[in-house]
Amino acid sequence: MFRNCVVVLVIVGLFGCTTMQTIQQPSPTNIQKNVDVGDQVSIDTRAGRHFDLKVTSVTEAELFGTDKDDKRWRVPYKDIEKIEVKEASALKTTGVALAIVGGVLAVLFILGAHAFGHGVKDSVDGN
Repeated sequence: MFRNCVVVLVIVGLFGCTTMQTIQQPSPTNIQKNVDVGDQVSIDTRAGRHFDLKVTSVTEAELFGTDKDDKRWRVPYKDIEKIEVKEASALKTTGVALAIVGGVLAVLFILGAHAFGHGVKDSVDGN
């Protein structure tokens, strides 16, 4: 039971430690250097459209990805006004995971000390 609680808490903590990093000057070169297959991106186009995609391909002229409904999209770099890439923060993730595990261990220690205190009291009262 304890192990399952720790696993669930750590997984929740890992998902909470992501940030969106804006690619400054979304030129083809900057996009190709900063976006990889598998990345989650948020794109605003010059025509006013918005896309949240999982990147499936990065070419010299365009980016390909799928949305939450698995619909495939092709976005030429020349059409991109703003692009953000979801990134995990290793430092935040480690900090949150350690805080969660530390909190769980503190609670268990307090519960154990409380139970031990009652056990000692009961054995003294039983004499």
